[in-house]
Amino acid sequence: MPLLAATAAPNAAANGVIDRIFDAIMKGTLPPNDLKILEHAAEGRFEESDVAVALSLGINRAAFSPLSFWQEGVRAHALMKIGETGLAEALRYLEGIRFEDVRNFQSQEPWHAARIALHVAKMKGIRDPQEQLVFLRSALTDRDTGVEDGPLHNWAMRELCGRGDIASLPTIREYLKDLFAGTVGEQERVHDCEAKMELVTRSSDRVQALASALKIDVRPSDLNLVAWAVSQLDELHSREAYRELSRFGAEIRALPPNSELAHQFSVIGENIRVALAQWVR
Repeated sequence: MPLLAATAAPNAAANGVIDRIFDAIMKGTLPPNDLKILEHAAEGRFEESDVAVALSLGINRAAFSPLSFWQEGVRAHALMKIGETGLAEALRYLEGIRFEDVRNFQSQEPWHAARIALHVAKMKGIRDPQEQLVFLRSALTDRDTGVEDGPLHNWAMRELCGRGDIASLPTIREYLKDLFAGTVGEQERVHDCEAKMELVTRSSDRVQALASALKIDVRPSDLNLVAWAVSQLDELHSREAYRELSRFGAEIRALPPNSELAHQFSVIGENIRVALAQWVR
């Protein structure tokens, strides 16, 4: 998914707190049993968390406002971060969530987040890349849950496209055909998936494959692919990936001010700046 413009979202502050706790758990600053803090956030009960632990991370006490963590988007974000830990406790927690637990929300965002997070946690327990692809293909075609699972299927499709799983392309085309029934949206999404697959299969080195899209001389219609490549490099959290982002960021900054190209690449350039600043921090 392409990076969005680096502007403050309504839930940015609360999500930022969740991200800091997640980072601390993954870096070992917090022990895995402090996953309970993320669980409280997912349940809208962040104020019941261990204040001392949060304060030790530099999180302001004002962040413990119940209203901040009751928002559905915040709770969905916490659920996703729980899944991304890949911890055994995370898997147990997510497996215990039932549709009845979250059906009273205005939207089904927390439920869909819980479903995707569960699959993320399960996939992190699969070490063989080929077995991961089998798992994702199954998630794309699974229709036996008894509830609407469109966001889960879309997640599986995005993962397969982003991993360059060409063997799944016929299934993806059929899925999009059923979803969009021959509309323009179907062709756009098929083209988007094919472009991502072509990009990531250019090299066995994922950094080099993604970096091959970081060019100024691209068609305006390819800017979304460039933005996606930037987001994927950022997610790798590697020195090599950030070196490529730094190189492309410098090329964007060197564009003539107020030029059409500078305008076209302004959002991508800002997102690279933010990604590099967070990496340094």
